[in-house]
Amino acid sequence: MAKASMAQAERMPQRYGVEMPYTIRLTLRGTKPLLFNRMDIEGYDRDTGPGAKRKPRARPEYESMVWRDDGGYLAIPTANVVASLVAAGKFYSSPIAGNGSAKPTLQDALVAATELSSFGVSNWDCVDFRLARNSDAKRSPKPTYRPRLEVGWTLDAEVMVVLPELYGPSRLLEIVARAGMVNGIGDGRHIGFGRYVTDGHSVDEGVPWEQ
Repeated sequence: MAKASMAQAERMPQRYGVEMPYTIRLTLRGTKPLLFNRMDIEGYDRDTGPGAKRKPRARPEYESMVWRDDGGYLAIPTANVVASLVAAGKFYSSPIAGNGSAKPTLQDALVAATELSSFGVSNWDCVDFRLARNSDAKRSPKPTYRPRLEVGWTLDAEVMVVLPELYGPSRLLEIVARAGMVNGIGDGRHIGFGRYVTDGHSVDEGVPWEQ
């Protein structure tokens, strides 16, 4: 009886016999600090002229390193969240092939519903300072300053799922949990920053472009 109830809950709405796409709203809670590092393209162009040697900014204006939504709150591109979920696909088998990972199908199935996802706060907690390895031939260490949110940050993100027959809500939430453990969002993910857990979700039938 319990198995039948679970199957019923997972069954997606259909139209003309085809499962309908849906939009999932995720609330993510940070289990590790998050680092911002948006590239200031305007500032990068101002610092160099024709034929000049390009160099990274020394001591940045921290405001230029963050994103903000229309309400002025700190934000991050929703595409960053989608990329985190897609990267976690390497831990799952492809649902349509005999071998290979789920990354290609996740890349096709998931679309950012909004350009930015909001943290709901106006100010970062502190500025993180550490030595980082540059991408030059010698990988020289260089002081790096980045705005930082401490553990406990929350993010609201909306993701459209256009292949619901492959990734229903419960399956996708399993992938979200894995992505939060192994990938994270923001800068410094390879050294453990930006990790998260799911702190709530809701599912709406359809996707915004259908409305």
